[in-house]
Amino acid sequence: MDLRDRLDWALKTSTREKSAPEREEPSSHGEIPWGEVVQTPLGTCVRVVEEVPLHSYHGQVSVREIFERHPRALGSFLKSGEREALFPDECLFLDTETTGLAGGSGTVAFLVGLARFVDGALQVEQFFARDFDEEPALLHLVRQRLREYEVWVSYNGKTFDVPLLNQRLVFHRLERELLPWEHIDLLYPVRRFWKSWLGECSLARVEQQLLGVRRESDVPGWMVPGLYFRYLRERDPWPLKPVFDHNVQDVLSLVGVLNAVARLVEQPEAFADRSEAWRAGSLLADAGRRREAVRVLERVLQNTTDARKRKRVLLQLGRLYKTLGERHRALPLWEEASRLPGFSVEPYVELAKYYEHHAREVDRARQWTERGLENLRVVQQLFGPGHLKREEQDLLHRLERLHRKMGGGLKTPGASGTSPGG
Repeated sequence: MDLRDRLDWALKTSTREKSAPEREEPSSHGEIPWGEVVQTPLGTCVRVVEEVPLHSYHGQVSVREIFERHPRALGSFLKSGEREALFPDECLFLDTETTGLAGGSGTVAFLVGLARFVDGALQVEQFFARDFDEEPALLHLVRQRLREYEVWVSYNGKTFDVPLLNQRLVFHRLERELLPWEHIDLLYPVRRFWKSWLGECSLARVEQQLLGVRRESDVPGWMVPGLYFRYLRERDPWPLKPVFDHNVQDVLSLVGVLNAVARLVEQPEAFADRSEAWRAGSLLADAGRRREAVRVLERVLQNTTDARKRKRVLLQLGRLYKTLGERHRALPLWEEASRLPGFSVEPYVELAKYYEHHAREVDRARQWTERGLENLRVVQQLFGPGHLKREEQDLLHRLERLHRKMGGGLKTPGASGTSPGG
């Protein structure tokens, strides 16, 4: 074999060896039997749609029940102050499944679930990336849907889901920042209303205790990243199906929890024994909706028997009546609060102010001031003379002024050994 023959043989062999791996093979992405592949300007991803009838139950609560809530009760959780009413079909419910539970620059949201009320049903729409190269298409479709709604509803979404989506949008140079007009993160009202009863406020515990949800064969959240990585290695979609089901259950729970927090504002007596329902009054008062706050607190008070909790509600309601210029309504509340355990100087000061400046009964103002000082000094005997020192000085200053008005000298209760008049 001469040199030319040797070269020809070597070139043919090299060509055969290089062309062998280039044989046509099926797509490495594979199929998701329960979804459809969607083409976007940024490539493909999978879309799954499930229609949940309104008469369906999630735990012990029907999906339809959220439509029974008053729009102003749902609107209690809006922060902008531009509107006070919210309807369920104005909300987009959001939950993500990711490659890591701690977040970070390498974490990818491979499955995003979005739920909305459409045509008499709750439509759950899921976008899934079969591999990392499908993430831009997923983000493109999620961004389109999010832009259609002014109000997003999530659970811990302000801290995790939305920052993660924005991080990935920036990474792919698709968006600088995507923010809603309003974002109701249900973790915050749940903590506000139920933390003392629930202790731990994970969505799993909240849905179990508030909605009666029992997930019999659900995949735990900590297993989700591992199942996705297994799918990437083996391309078998069926072990991943429980993750899709888990995501649907999560967004259904968002609907149920929004209904629960709105119901507490609307019907606080329904949760009187297992919530800090009085905080709903604070929520409304902070939003400037004082009349509604009064209504909530009055109903809470009717169903509160624990003395310390009752005292807290009495004082809060008294402050609202005072702000509304209805001190005559606050009067019996302050008097009752002064008799309940758990010392607070507030009812004594407010009663003294009322009798001095409004009823013009200086002697009764003096009596309430002296009573406040007497009870304060009982507390000081337990916790030391420096305890509540500023409150003590304020009461002494008030008492001195009242004695001057009455034309007498200052007699300090407790120091002289005499009891104040009733």
